[in-house]
Amino acid sequence: MKKRILSLFIILCLLLSVLPTAIFAATEYDLYINEFQFTSTNLTYTGEVGSAVYSPQTKTLSLNNLTISTSRTNALIYSNIPGLTINVNGTTTINLLDSNPIGGSDIGQDQTNHALMFEADTTIKGQSGNKSRDKLVINSKSIGVTNPEPNGTTRVGISSFSQLTLQDITLSMTDNSVTNKVGYASLIRAGGQTSISGCTLDAQKCAHGVFMLEKAAANIAGTEFSMNLNGTLTSGMNFSSGTTNLVSNCSGTINATYPLYSQGSVTVNNAAGGKLTLNGTKAAAVAAENKGAVGGKLLFQDANVVLTSSDSYGIHLQPNASAELRRSTVDVTAPNICVYVDENATLSLTDGSDRTCRLYLKGTNTAEGGSVGIYAKGSVSFDTGLLSISNVYTAIQNMRTGTVDFSGGSHTLNATTCGYLNNGTGKLKIGGNVNVTVNALVGIQLTKNTGGTLEMTGGTLNLNCGETGLRLQNGAGKTTLSGGRLNITGTGSTPTADGITAYSAIEFSGTEVFFQRCKRDLIS
Repeated sequence: MKKRILSLFIILCLLLSVLPTAIFAATEYDLYINEFQFTSTNLTYTGEVGSAVYSPQTKTLSLNNLTISTSRTNALIYSNIPGLTINVNGTTTINLLDSNPIGGSDIGQDQTNHALMFEADTTIKGQSGNKSRDKLVINSKSIGVTNPEPNGTTRVGISSFSQLTLQDITLSMTDNSVTNKVGYASLIRAGGQTSISGCTLDAQKCAHGVFMLEKAAANIAGTEFSMNLNGTLTSGMNFSSGTTNLVSNCSGTINATYPLYSQGSVTVNNAAGGKLTLNGTKAAAVAAENKGAVGGKLLFQDANVVLTSSDSYGIHLQPNASAELRRSTVDVTAPNICVYVDENATLSLTDGSDRTCRLYLKGTNTAEGGSVGIYAKGSVSFDTGLLSISNVYTAIQNMRTGTVDFSGGSHTLNATTCGYLNNGTGKLKIGGNVNVTVNALVGIQLTKNTGGTLEMTGGTLNLNCGETGLRLQNGAGKTTLSGGRLNITGTGSTPTADGITAYSAIEFSGTEVFFQRCKRDLIS
């Protein structure tokens, strides 16, 4: 019996000896750091400093105060493992070097380099839940790339082509490229649904902060921005067409060409407190045009936002785009135009009181040809809230077929020259229970040979003027005063202003009109 058992054992050993060695090979995981691939027999990577440990049972990669630099691969950390979680423990530093020639090739110069690249759903989170402790720091530099990506990008912090989640970390990227290589780095470039919560996003001298690729949407919550972007056309948050995005309870500052640029729909909501400041060299917030489709939409809901432009527009609503304020305070400062409403675009205040929904527009140039509060080619409506325009040459300039409609709320237009100037066939409507006060040299002007009209059906309109309250030039459209109250007051210590100069059709059919300190009440 013993001999029989021994014989069977020997036969088994012989059979095992002729089996392919691959049967005993380690399991390989689609997870790499530089050239190192994690396997079932090698689950720990040792970096220049610190380590990374992978647990296949929980699909968790732990980065423990890790430091790595560009080697032979253009994606320093790469994963195609669905459901991977990366725990950041302490500070992980990733250096995207400008050059690192190895074995006749130089990945730093050959192609676009990515600190982290994911082709499957991935979550990155701080292990302690404290973003001040757990940080992902990316240092990049480029002296040029032989084969960059089509948009010229040379360096990317996180590239994601699937669902990406960031929680409770500080994600920081500084691009130290110089001369004409500046402005080709991105902190996050995402091609899938992206959720960012409880983080700090710190991008210095990059071209883009959060750049969403086609059809990919983002939800950014409870996150602080610290972005000083560099390049020709930079953006802090860039949302793609056909998407619905949310920026909620965020704070901090973004300095860029376009801090907020959206071809899709984005809601900004920071009701929980904090202030979001967007400083743009061109425009602080853009709802962009989509050729042949509905444009971008900016919805400020329960928001507190400061928008400034150093060169051009505060808010730019391109053709077919829109912006809406609901129970929000939006403070805009711009040297050229505070809000540009292009053809078929809309701007509206729709929900809240004069205490809860406020739009402050401040120019920086009151001289001739200087700042304009609202430049309207499209539709502008104020159903509620408070509009305050100050430090401008012209408060509202209505061009082409634009419509400006005041039907509710309390609004003040301060300008050195003109409160409302119509240079097209557009309409100015005053109605409902609105209260509008204009302080300017000329309160309202309908320019000659344009066909622009004024309709007043209700509310109160106060024109405090130094020269003319209501100026209706030859060839302007019809002015109809059928309801409400119109108060025209000369601002000089002695009467020098004219109340109404009517050289085009005007109909008085119900509006109460009062003149104070005017040299001449009505000229026709």
